[in-house]
Amino acid sequence: MAPTVTTGGPSSLTMSTGTLTGYGSPGGDATTAWFRFATASPGTCNDTFGTRVPGTGGTALGGGSSYVSFSNAPPTLTPGTTYYYCALASNAKGLGTGAVRSFTTPSSPLVVTQPAS
Repeated sequence: MAPTVTTGGPSSLTMSTGTLTGYGSPGGDATTAWFRFATASPGTCNDTFGTRVPGTGGTALGGGSSYVSFSNAPPTLTPGTTYYYCALASNAKGLGTGAVRSFTTPSSPLVVTQPAS
């Protein structure tokens, strides 16, 4: 069976960096997972839009039937920009794709202020 994939939310997001997360169930066959990433929405997840993250290969999810988490950092991000991404995974039985998600990088650093004491 082709892998089942879920696109997770971004983590550790800053003005210029972040981490993409996903979850994949290998469906009993050796499976590799990766992301697609761009500034234009592809509409649906596919393995042709934007940039592949990582550029080659991917994360080995094993060959079990339980969900395995995976993550990768995209190339340097631009402040105040909306990005679209999705998780994909492939094995001998086919390609699984997650939903397209988006995030916008902060346009300025987060500033935390403390009340005067």
